[in-house]
Amino acid sequence: MNTNTLVRKGWIEQLQRFGLSEIAATLLEAAGPLKLIAAQIIYMGQPMLKGIVPTKDLTTLANMLEDSRATGIFVDQLRE
Repeated sequence: MNTNTLVRKGWIEQLQRFGLSEIAATLLEAAGPLKLIAAQIIYMGQPMLKGIVPTKDLTTLANMLEDSRATGIFVDQLRE
């Protein structure tokens, strides 16, 4: 498994643990083109968030938001 897959798997486990997986899946589906803007904001905010959120998590999130196929797979995994 690559790093991105492990990071996403961790997110899924956390979201399911707190009962937020369906909400997250719905928001990701409804965001549409706003996901691209969110990805750019994440890229720009990485230096400010460096001590709070691991860089690999931010990069993985931004990459996923830019790729609609990856987002779709993530949503499907959230709903499993």
